[in-house]
Amino acid sequence: MRYTKDAGPICHSLSGVDVPYLIVTTRAHQADFNFIDPKEHTKESLPEDKSKRTVVLTGRVHPGETNSSFMMEGFINFITSRTDPMAAELRKRLVFKILPCVNPDGVMAGNYRVSMSGNDLNRRYLNPHPKLHPIVCAVKKLIKEERPDISARGECPILAFIDMHGHSRKKNVFMYGPEYPIHDTRYI
Repeated sequence: MRYTKDAGPICHSLSGVDVPYLIVTTRAHQADFNFIDPKEHTKESLPEDKSKRTVVLTGRVHPGETNSSFMMEGFINFITSRTDPMAAELRKRLVFKILPCVNPDGVMAGNYRVSMSGNDLNRRYLNPHPKLHPIVCAVKKLIKEERPDISARGECPILAFIDMHGHSRKKNVFMYGPEYPIHDTRYI
């Protein structure tokens, strides 16, 4: 498909497993894929912005939350659909950076919540260790590269960071949000 790019692996896990990384947008194989192409839009639908904003999606940080894989598969099927007009429009306007499984070691070991190092990776974002938490470091680097100067003013190029989970007690669909903006110095 012309609008997907296997950009990975983004890094290797503790046990050496490749961590997959996929980019989905129009012109994904061209160097300028992150810019709006006026030829892809009608005069009425042409966005004012010159650059596409980014949505980062991660899944399966907690190995026991298998429904995260099903949600990620459904999202990837939707956003790469050749026939869905909404997916096509989203690809014209946004760049989707997808890491479908950020804890492959935990999945392979049969852990419920932790990685090979015995840590909950979602609790390591403030201060990850490069040797023990290489995937967390890679995700943080990916986000920082979207906006290298975290003190810069203006609109953030990252529209959303979506970390797909399941829950042992909550039912249906729900969301948690960050305490600080995504590029706050307390995260990066």
